[in-house]
Amino acid sequence: MAMPDLLGEAFERVQGEVDSAFDAFLPVPDDTRARLVEAMRYATIGGGKRVRPLLLVATAELYGVNRDAAINAGCAVEAVHAYSLIHDDLPCMDDDELRHGKPTLHRAFDEATAVLAGDCLHALAFDILTQPDTSTDPFTRAELVATLARASGHEGMAGGQMMDIVSEEQSYDLRQVTRLQQLKTGALLTASVEMGAILARVPHDARGHLIAYARDIGLAFQIADDLLDHEGDEDKAGKALRKDDGWTFFQFALRFYATQGVIPPGEVNLWEQYLVWKETPQGQKVRRTGLVGSPEIIRERLRKFEASNIDQVILLNQAGRNTHEDICNSLKLFAEEVMPEFHAREPEHQEWKRKVLGGEIELEEVDTEAFTVHAGARPTIAPDGTRTPPEPAPS
Repeated sequence: MAMPDLLGEAFERVQGEVDSAFDAFLPVPDDTRARLVEAMRYATIGGGKRVRPLLLVATAELYGVNRDAAINAGCAVEAVHAYSLIHDDLPCMDDDELRHGKPTLHRAFDEATAVLAGDCLHALAFDILTQPDTSTDPFTRAELVATLARASGHEGMAGGQMMDIVSEEQSYDLRQVTRLQQLKTGALLTASVEMGAILARVPHDARGHLIAYARDIGLAFQIADDLLDHEGDEDKAGKALRKDDGWTFFQFALRFYATQGVIPPGEVNLWEQYLVWKETPQGQKVRRTGLVGSPEIIRERLRKFEASNIDQVILLNQAGRNTHEDICNSLKLFAEEVMPEFHAREPEHQEWKRKVLGGEIELEEVDTEAFTVHAGARPTIAPDGTRTPPEPAPS
């Protein structure tokens, strides 16, 4: 006889309850705010594991707290978590294109709407905690607000995110890495467990065992997430993995040899060059110009090349850990959902090309800025082989 999947059943139940609660918290208004609320719903309904609400509800139920009140408090934590992911995915941060198996919010809507949606979800979290439906005791509500505020601000999640950003410029020892993980990921997980106890009016000095448990869960969660980023399956994870270097280094290598010409073997450590380059404005921009993502993202970026009258683009599918099946599926998706748009405009392009070749259009008239930004300007090479580096492109 098979054992019941108690954890899976618990997750499924709380996921449904959180979705229903957010549906009630976020009715779409019949005015120009509708797009903003739709973005908030996009970020909170139908996605995510709901680990934090589950921890909060499970802790609260240990002490007999009303489940609806615990779900409300769980939604507050999840609203903060959702806002942090929205902002984390923005181009100024990680510039991610996939979250919970669908385009990130700034891709599905736009960057301005994403910023506002994140801001509003942050505000919604504390609005929920001040409602009598969460707790009839004003002191309990105040402690819930204070706990979530500390966990999400500079003493918690946001502080950990800042440490993570700085870690790209300096090395951390084990103590600092542990602190980073405790803040960036562990703070909200710890707050979830503690808030369940607060709803039950458990005194602060009696929560030590719960807080210690939650901190260990937070560290384990971050370690698992780091391992997933190196070894995981993107389809199962529902987000981009191994995104920090991989294909970006490949693009850099192509640019390097295209712009620097022939380099004698052993004269340049390409990896060291890459580590310096990826922190430059151009390196940061390239992370946002690769043709990787959903069909809509690919179409959007190809349109930019098309607008600059770029005649050919070479795409590589057999990269990284892609299996033959992955490559075939990618090619099929590209053929069915990307190519038709550009194929329809091919006669117009061929007419432009005919005029260029026939001298009716001077190449100097063509705007090649998008290509220069993407590929980098070439150096000037004198007859004796001396190279003069190009002027840096404006950032």
